[in-house]
Amino acid sequence: MENEDWQDGLGEDEMPEFFEDYEIMREIAESENDEMLKDRLDEIDAHCAMIAEGRFGEAVKAIKDARGESGVMDLVFAIERNVGWHMEIVTTRADIEDYAFSKHGVYDPKTWLMARNTDAWNEMILEVTYACLRRRRDIVDEAFRMPVDGRRKTLRRLAYEAWKRIDLRLM
Repeated sequence: MENEDWQDGLGEDEMPEFFEDYEIMREIAESENDEMLKDRLDEIDAHCAMIAEGRFGEAVKAIKDARGESGVMDLVFAIERNVGWHMEIVTTRADIEDYAFSKHGVYDPKTWLMARNTDAWNEMILEVTYACLRRRRDIVDEAFRMPVDGRRKTLRRLAYEAWKRIDLRLM
């Protein structure tokens, strides 16, 4: 397939939007002497260098410290776009800790590790993995039944436009 959705229709010579935006932001920061923007771009450069040097854990910690969990999610989305993956978050540490607190009335910082070492956790991972493997055939078969060129995006856009016109009060 020439234009896969995750590539957003980029040709081989085109840069992903993030890199174009980065270059534009760097030029603006330099031309307008914007120290705050320069600092943010330097922070991005430092994180990229850590990842390039194989210090991924350190980079994730630095991103989380600087930008919180949303910064880490930005990194996950960038990995998805650039590698062609789609990752799903099955559960989070906060979900597990919140449930443990609401059910048992205690907060234990070891709850996450205890949960990950249970048979139920392993069964959940196996169920998700098996469901992905089982559905892969259906996904690929459906993808090959659909138009491959620009018609698919046009069809999706038309379907979305039609959906917006539906009066939801009638449902």
